[in-house]
Amino acid sequence: MNNSKQSDSRKYFKALSSLLLNYDEILVFGPGKSQEQFQHYLQEDAQFNSKKITIDSAEHLTDPQMIAKVRNFFKSRQSYLFKTALF
Repeated sequence: MNNSKQSDSRKYFKALSSLLLNYDEILVFGPGKSQEQFQHYLQEDAQFNSKKITIDSAEHLTDPQMIAKVRNFFKSRQSYLFKTALF
């Protein structure tokens, strides 16, 4: 990844991570390797040390498919107490 793209990614990751601070468990999914890069970014931030971060790959999903994926993930972990927020 070139420096410009890397800088853009870090800016985006910083903005996104600030929205996730109130959550104890985070599911990151999507196509490609972006979810892995974001997980590494979060792991470097001490504010996320105590949070459970799970990554999963997923091809392009529709909004209903994304919602179902998130619901199923959290239902399976008996931690279905989350604030409703769709990005």
